[in-house]
Amino acid sequence: IVGGVIVNATHFKERLAEITIQASPAADIELVRSTLRRAAMEVVGRVPEKDPAVALLEASGLWTVKLWAHTADADATRERLLIACLTALKQAQLAPPPPVSLVRHVQ
Repeated sequence: IVGGVIVNATHFKERLAEITIQASPAADIELVRSTLRRAAMEVVGRVPEKDPAVALLEASGLWTVKLWAHTADADATRERLLIACLTALKQAQLAPPPPVSLVRHVQ
């Protein structure tokens, strides 16, 4: 890589764990934000000194949730973050509707 810096991720004690998640586009934005933030705050493996970040990415209801995790447990922490956010959205009835398949019979 010319002109770039290669950083060994294991060199640092902490890594950013980030997910993107879909919420219902009709849901109240601040309610979704607080639900996702609360879920992220409870994730085991999160670095407690650093608060999670939650942001709306798209008007379609696509969100990003980021938190700092200990490097040795970063992948597992990211998975726990995803599960916690999915569960929280479902429990708060803020999850998007399931996709609908349309079958058309042509004669």
